[in-house]
Amino acid sequence: MKKRIVNVLLFISVMLMNMPSVGAWEIMATPILTIDISLGSVTIENGTAENTFKLIHGAVQTDNIDRFTIFKISGTSTNNNITVSANSYRPHIMLDGVNIDGTCAFRITESAGQVLISLEEGSTNILKSSYYYAGLQKENCISRIEVTHPNHGNDVLLTIRGPGTLHAIGGTLNAGIGGVEGGDFKYITIRSGDIFATGGQFGAGIGGGGGVTNSGSYITIQGGNVTANGGVQAAGIGGGGGSYGNNGFGSNITITGGTVTANGGGGFSGPAGIGGGLNQYGSNITISGGTVTANGGYYGAGIGGGCNQYGSNITIDGGNVTANGGESGAGIGGGFEGSGSNITITGGTITATGDYYSTGIGGGRFSSSSDIIISGGNIKASSIGTVPTAADGVTPVYKATFAVPGTGISTGTAVSGLSIPGYNTNSIVTLDNNKVYTYLPENTSNTRTTATYGGRLYAAQVNTAGTAAFTLAPPIIPEISSPATVTTGNPLSVTAPTINANGFTIASQGWQLQKSGGSYERFYPYATALDMTYNNSSLRYFAAYTDEDSTEKTVYSNEVIISVAKVDGSVSNISDISKIYDGAAVSEPVYDKLGTGAVTVEYKIAGSDDSTYTMAKPVNVGEYALRVSVAEDNIFNAASNTADFTISYLAVPASPYTLSPVANASGWHNADVTITPASGYTISSSLDGTYLPSITISESKAGYAVYLKSAAGQMTDGITVNEIKIDKEAPTNVTISYEKDGWKEFLNTVTFGLFFKDTVQVKLGATDAASGVKEFKYTLGGTEYTATATSGSAEFYIAPQYKGNISSIKAIDFAGNESTEETTEYFTVDNQNPAASIVDLNGYTSGTWTNSDVRFTISGAVALSGIAKYQYSTDNGATWNDIAVIDETAATDKEPYNAIAAELTVSTESDGISYIFRAVSNAGNNGAESNPVVVNIDKAVPTINVSGDIESFKQNDTVTITASAGISGISRVEVKKDDGSYNDITSAYISGYTVTENGTYIFRITNGANLKATDSITYTKLDSAKPVISIDSNDYIQDTWTNGDVTLTVSNTASNLGTTTFQYSTDNA
Repeated sequence: MKKRIVNVLLFISVMLMNMPSVGAWEIMATPILTIDISLGSVTIENGTAENTFKLIHGAVQTDNIDRFTIFKISGTSTNNNITVSANSYRPHIMLDGVNIDGTCAFRITESAGQVLISLEEGSTNILKSSYYYAGLQKENCISRIEVTHPNHGNDVLLTIRGPGTLHAIGGTLNAGIGGVEGGDFKYITIRSGDIFATGGQFGAGIGGGGGVTNSGSYITIQGGNVTANGGVQAAGIGGGGGSYGNNGFGSNITITGGTVTANGGGGFSGPAGIGGGLNQYGSNITISGGTVTANGGYYGAGIGGGCNQYGSNITIDGGNVTANGGESGAGIGGGFEGSGSNITITGGTITATGDYYSTGIGGGRFSSSSDIIISGGNIKASSIGTVPTAADGVTPVYKATFAVPGTGISTGTAVSGLSIPGYNTNSIVTLDNNKVYTYLPENTSNTRTTATYGGRLYAAQVNTAGTAAFTLAPPIIPEISSPATVTTGNPLSVTAPTINANGFTIASQGWQLQKSGGSYERFYPYATALDMTYNNSSLRYFAAYTDEDSTEKTVYSNEVIISVAKVDGSVSNISDISKIYDGAAVSEPVYDKLGTGAVTVEYKIAGSDDSTYTMAKPVNVGEYALRVSVAEDNIFNAASNTADFTISYLAVPASPYTLSPVANASGWHNADVTITPASGYTISSSLDGTYLPSITISESKAGYAVYLKSAAGQMTDGITVNEIKIDKEAPTNVTISYEKDGWKEFLNTVTFGLFFKDTVQVKLGATDAASGVKEFKYTLGGTEYTATATSGSAEFYIAPQYKGNISSIKAIDFAGNESTEETTEYFTVDNQNPAASIVDLNGYTSGTWTNSDVRFTISGAVALSGIAKYQYSTDNGATWNDIAVIDETAATDKEPYNAIAAELTVSTESDGISYIFRAVSNAGNNGAESNPVVVNIDKAVPTINVSGDIESFKQNDTVTITASAGISGISRVEVKKDDGSYNDITSAYISGYTVTENGTYIFRITNGANLKATDSITYTKLDSAKPVISIDSNDYIQDTWTNGDVTLTVSNTASNLGTTTFQYSTDNA
């Protein structure tokens, strides 16, 4: 033992003495520290210095070992083990022939960081642990009793690489590589080497241990030869087993290369080969390369879920994958009673076999399948639980088999150069000797799916039964187009298509033709002149070839229809049949034609639809078209041609007519009018009417048309005569209106009652149904005036000052007719304000108080329109009130009403109310305001009340005085005693009045309107005299001693009222 320790220390000392600086060390060869496990257990933990390691080998400890050091371990032991807890830097542990069969062969603690394990080339390494421990243990404590970490270790990566061999055997309830009982396992990458991982009972080969919470996840295999065998209930790669209903799931498992064999645990257990343990799911499993064989345990899927659990999110993008489900488990998908979903295959070669009523791909027995996508790969499945879809997740796909051509092809032969549009066939190999099983959308409407292999084209009609097979496509003739129409006597112009022989030998090719009712015959288009018997014949191209079975076969192009047409006939040189309108139809046209068929001549209005053609010849004026048609015969097709022609009116002479008599200056007539045509013509009021030498008009005509006929019988179009205006009636409905708050008519009343305050606008109106009103005439103030009418009315203005009426009013129309004269009533236009009125106060003086009514008499105003009323205002003219008129003159037919005088009596109390007065004229003009008169009226008698203490004996008392006056206020307050004179106490009465003598006191109040009131109070108990004390000592002498009682007799010698009270004091206080 001492020799071994010395050797190790000597090696380390020599290495450290020769250790260069860190910078230089990193570019030197990696140092290797050789360790013999037989000499003691090995522990690698963090060194004291940053980013260094500490090695504990048996009893020897070596600190601050460089982080790039390789710990190379070899040897055999049944007692020693390897423990890694370092986390400051990833330790590199090389196994070189290690053989440990002990409690826990290799332990990576929960506190450890990333760990790299490499296998020395040519070495075989065995890590075998006993009960409770994994062969290569990661992310759990030394024993289940010490499981305290909530995550059973951190999520850091364990990497294993070759090229040597590793056998990792777990104890009962533990994985070969991975977790212990109740321990999850995460994050391992196997890059290379020969790895044999065997789980103990209930432990996964690679993944979770047995018991509760024993999943296996984030497992990546990139290369090497990996064999993983799960214990009872445990997956080969994935979750552990051992506790029904709580076993480990297998997820985030990725295989990108290598040769991988994963076997679920034996017995009646139910784990997947790759995925979940018993009663747990398998998900997020991706295979993109390598050769993978996954065998599910009893009731487990090959790849996916364990018994009673689903398999989902499984993706295969490459590699050669064989997945066999256990009893009632799917090859890829769910275990017994577990669904299979979200399974995507985009490439690779896959053989998936379900056992005992379960699917090859999909759900296990008694479960469902969904969301299976296949867009590439060679897939042999015993069955698929649901119709898979293409990459879009929507389009159903079905099996179509491609047999690789050739002889001696065996299973596993690489398929190179197979191309199917939209389907991935990269890096696949054959199955069942020469078969490639693809999944493609169904072909409908006789379409086919094509594949290219070896430069030749294959085709299959994919069906929902999945029985479609690709076969070699025959020669391909491109689609031919319909030839252009051929006229009789000419050959058909076509071009022979270029044939894709697809590797076959073309024996012959050419055109075939089938006439109506006949069969196809060989046809030479360039040498055959066509006649009408070839019309509507069918034409196709054919190619004869020798098939692979040496039989001759023929393929055909699509069919097209031949169209043969006759030579066209013609119609030309149609004569012009235009004419001047005379009431007769046009003549027959002359023309040239090519063809012997029947001829039809038709007519229509120019520009109208051809459906309006008729054989009736036109008569009336207009623009027309004619059509000459020749029917087909045995030589020519039917033909037609058209020509235009017109029927026009006779030209109108320069002066087509005269009117008599001539209209007046306003263009009006007041008698009948005669229309006479130009010389050599007769005249009519309608085109085909009776023509006369002249026409007489007796009423107004606008737009009146006449027609002229020549001596040859030809007629003009309608000639519009200048408007003829005839009016024989005078205007009516004469009205005279004025504008005052809207338009009103004069009433022509007997009594004067119409007044205008400002210039008045007068409107004259009349109606005339014929020529209309031209003007009005009227007399105003003895002068006649004329007003031009507009739309039957005229307006004028009368300015102030005017008094009178409007007379001799008449309307005159444009024909000179005058209406009956009208006259209005008398009225005034008055805008002058009356002068200030005279105000008689009838004895009252403005501003003084009175307790009587005040009477005003107002008069003296004059106005052109007369005085309508007198008014007063008490708010300085803001509002006015009418005053009753007491003197007036009534209105006559020529004189207006006039108010001479009015009277106002004020009887209500007034407190300085100011009155002003004015007159208002009948025209509404307000007269000047009078000087204000202030009225003060107070009829309310004032009140006074006095009170005091007349029941008590007092020296004096203060009388309380309560006085109240109306709106005129208190003028004065006075008092007198008994029959004395009044004294003025106005300024002090509010504070009361003091009395010191008995007697009757009379108080009097006077208001501003000189109304008075009194009240009195009588005192009988007022006494202002002081008492006078008399003391009788009854013979006692003051300040002398006595041995008997002292009696003092006290009396009042004054004449005071009431009872006298006596008091005494003995302390002079």
